[in-house]
Amino acid sequence: MEVYSAHKGTVKAGYGILSERGPQYRVQGPNVSATTRQRKQSFVRRLIIPVMALSVLAYFGFHALNGELGLVGRARIEHQIGDLEKQLDVLVAQRKALVAKVSLLRPESLNPDMVDERARLNLNLVHVNELVILRPGNSYQKMN
Repeated sequence: MEVYSAHKGTVKAGYGILSERGPQYRVQGPNVSATTRQRKQSFVRRLIIPVMALSVLAYFGFHALNGELGLVGRARIEHQIGDLEKQLDVLVAQRKALVAKVSLLRPESLNPDMVDERARLNLNLVHVNELVILRPGNSYQKMN
């Protein structure tokens, strides 16, 4: 087997000759004949993948902060939850008050004071010896 220096070429038995001529490398042998041309990559081609990766990272980073479920969106949702819980507490209290009033009007637990109040309000009835005082700002039905 004969070996020469790398800048002149290398000869190996059965593999052919590898010779260097400028920017081209040529492999010659009994079964191989191919030419490969190598070019220096341009500045722009080296920046394409990093720029695309930074763009994708910036997109997802922006939406992680400002998206509907991001950090800012989470604070907004927690604020809405607080407001809705306050409304729920008010509505639950109103419902309990209404349930208590309705329970007083049931036939099995009829409260005479409640019946009297409803009759006076809906039928505009008063006792003979009572005095009615109308206050400004209240809406009253027309009395006959």
